Amino acid sequence: KMGFVLPWSVWLKKDLKSFCDDKIQNLKARDLLVGEELETMWEQYLKGDKRVTWSRVWPLIVLENWLEEHHIE
Repeated sequence: KMGFVLPWSVWLKKDLKSFCDDKIQNLKARDLLVGEELETMWEQYLKGDKRVTWSRVWPLIVLENWLEEHHIE
């Protein structure tokens, strides 16, 4: 038997792409991380670079969403 696997990779590249783009840009503007590196990683992921998986970018997107929801500058 095999467990049910959610299609995160497809969702991030299609259904959630605009949401993710916004969060990446907002996180880049915060100067918490090296913005250019963050953007490069996101672009590599979108291009299908096997070294950058959805599980590397999703936590950063969730972090920015959390920061926004809690009004943390």
